[in-house]
Amino acid sequence: MGRSGRSFVPNPLISKEEDPERLIRLVADKLDNFDPINVATAFSKFGKLCGHRSFPRNIVADDGFRGLLVLARDMCAEGRLQAQAVANIIHAVSQMSEAGKLAAADARVQDALRALEQRVVRVAPDMDPQNAANIWWAYAKLERMPGDLARAALEAAVVRVGPDMNGQDVANSWWAYATLEQEPGCEARAALEAAVARVGPGMNA
Repeated sequence: MGRSGRSFVPNPLISKEEDPERLIRLVADKLDNFDPINVATAFSKFGKLCGHRSFPRNIVADDGFRGLLVLARDMCAEGRLQAQAVANIIHAVSQMSEAGKLAAADARVQDALRALEQRVVRVAPDMDPQNAANIWWAYAKLERMPGDLARAALEAAVVRVGPDMNGQDVANSWWAYATLEQEPGCEARAALEAAVARVGPGMNA
């Protein structure tokens, strides 16, 4: 059952949708029944479809999407969004922003991003290498430096997962630091340099 005892929304219903307009209608119709996985999947799908010609010029103008932002914010406050979901949502927001389809400066987007950043602090210990690298990449795309607590949590995650990072994770992490014009902390830098030495022979150009 959904959040309020109403009918469950099968996640494939969201993940298989390839038309932005139908996805928008689906979100508007089913939002009251979305669970945390549905929320993360919907954001991810919007991120993937934002280059489509029928994608709205400003997705935040849509009532359903605004509701999705509020739901993500509230689920962060309730502690319901876990590491993968947080990473997917921040990543998707950055994709839409980069495509010019979402105004990251909009107050409602900022509210959601602040809640997500607070949640990053809590879920960072559970992040895998891709989660950590994707969040750094997304912040760089948003030209938004995470606050001190979130940065410390993300750097601790980098130190922890560095030995398991693949070439893409390492490249995304270094690119994010460079784009944000930030030096990683000593431990994070050491972890990333060790990862470069390990995965370097297998990296493509």
